[in-house]
Amino acid sequence: MLNIAGTISGTPNLRLFGTAATDGTRLTGQIAIAGTTFVSSGTLLLDNNLVDAAITGATVVVGDSVTAATLRLAQPSEISNSTHVRVTQNSTFDVAGQNDVIDALTIEHLGRAVRGAQDDVHLLPVVEQRRHPGE
Repeated sequence: MLNIAGTISGTPNLRLFGTAATDGTRLTGQIAIAGTTFVSSGTLLLDNNLVDAAITGATVVVGDSVTAATLRLAQPSEISNSTHVRVTQNSTFDVAGQNDVIDALTIEHLGRAVRGAQDDVHLLPVVEQRRHPGE
């Protein structure tokens, strides 16, 4: 498992590529960029001990509509309350039984948001769900 313990900051977008392993990449530090954070593949586990500090940017995009990715919470209140989370096709936002408040949640066709273990999945309330044209 790769552990990111420091702070990643700046104005450009950030793309994270990982393996499909369940443990993937653990973020104990902070992503504080003005652009969009893309979890393009693999699993990013948010495990920052501060409230709303793991990701503080405006938008997080999980997956890239081709490659599946997972954004998972290890603790409550990992993502800033002003952050929009967008889950693309075949990707997952897994709150893993934790509580967090975000600005908005967009789930695209075949994306999903889950709470709990994979064998005990409960859908979260969906703010907006987009489907591909023609469906």
